[in-house]
Amino acid sequence: MAKAFGLLLMVAALWAGLEIYTEGMQGAFGGVFAATGVVEEATPATPGAPAAPRQRPTEAVRDRVTGHMELGESRRDEALDRALE
Repeated sequence: MAKAFGLLLMVAALWAGLEIYTEGMQGAFGGVFAATGVVEEATPATPGAPAAPRQRPTEAVRDRVTGHMELGESRRDEALDRALE
């Protein structure tokens, strides 16, 4: 019985960890942690404007990496253009 309880506890901990990793603290478990004030909501850049939609942490990282890769490609292209002149 102790082994079954230990296995159940490990599966529950794994599920909780994956939920927080994929959804972030703000969206995990239906937003329970957002209500406690652990993570603040995104504020709009200008007063009166709607706040930006919340992204999952993995989507935010993907967007940043994509932006950095595009910046690197544009810098490389500019350097090649200068070298060929």
